[in-house]
Amino acid sequence: MERIKQYKRGGLSGFGLVALVLALLLTAVSTGVLVLNLSRLNASRADVARINTVLKQVGDLHEAVRAAETGQRGFLLTGEPRYLSTYEQAVPRVWSDLKGAERTVTNPQQIKRLASLHALIESKLDELANTVALHARSQNAALQVVRSDVGQQLMEQIDASIHEIRDVGSQALEVQSADERRDAAWSTTVAILSGVLALAAAILGVFTLVGKRAQTRLFEAEERFRNLATNIQEAFWVSDPRTSTLLYINPAFERIWGVARAALYKNARLWSEAIVPEDRERVQKSYVEKAIAGAYDETYRIAQPDGTLRWIRDRGWPVHDEKERFEYVVGIAEDITQVRLAQDALYQTSLSRTHAG
Repeated sequence: MERIKQYKRGGLSGFGLVALVLALLLTAVSTGVLVLNLSRLNASRADVARINTVLKQVGDLHEAVRAAETGQRGFLLTGEPRYLSTYEQAVPRVWSDLKGAERTVTNPQQIKRLASLHALIESKLDELANTVALHARSQNAALQVVRSDVGQQLMEQIDASIHEIRDVGSQALEVQSADERRDAAWSTTVAILSGVLALAAAILGVFTLVGKRAQTRLFEAEERFRNLATNIQEAFWVSDPRTSTLLYINPAFERIWGVARAALYKNARLWSEAIVPEDRERVQKSYVEKAIAGAYDETYRIAQPDGTLRWIRDRGWPVHDEKERFEYVVGIAEDITQVRLAQDALYQTSLSRTHAG
């Protein structure tokens, strides 16, 4: 009885203090885990940036070597100084780009490949310099060296070495990008789950410290937050069926639809145009007729720009203001392709067994 009186007077209850302490602890844990994952994410992004830098440096190096060879060949054939100028300008670029790549790369195997490339380029530039110097004494002698195909063979080896370095770098970039996406998703999940738990604990504590009226308001706020936190895991959208206006779409849409959000904001019809013709009319009619009533729940197929088909389950719920007036519809579009494929495979297996029996 004393606790009830204390509650009515606004005093602190033991349960309220426990809930608040729990909220602080969960917040601290959430922050720690988030900081750790963000650190990993930043390291992954640094690796991605380094790989991109190496790929650009190697691409510039390839271009510079080609330019040096083009200038040399042009000078040997014509004797015109403008070709010699191209050669002379390209050589410093070759060394600058090569040294830049050597400073940037950290992968041991790529370091070995760059060392081999360094030797090939050094031989190639020596060949170019020798023929240019020889041209001063005899153009025919210089051209005879060119016709020996020594320079061509070196260039082919350089091309192959650079292509290998770039291919390996591109593969590493794909791996790092996948790791980055995984770390980002994990950080987001941990932050949301810990945040929801911390918020729930805090709300429980506050519920114990305030009156019933404040409890009801906080409960409604918590419910709205829970609905939002639950539904943003997939493509989360907000629209007004009355004007066919798209108010918001989250980044997950781009991954599922394969269409940039900016393009969708400019032309909301891109959403429905991606739906396969067999499903489009049904989905559009259902959205117009059922979304405001809270009965919109459709499964359909979409075709991504590259032709890939995805199965989508799309649901929507109306949102009203404090006076129960309709404001907009919020919804989630979930990619259920894997579920459908598994169901189809199971059905085919069952069908095969039936025929076999």
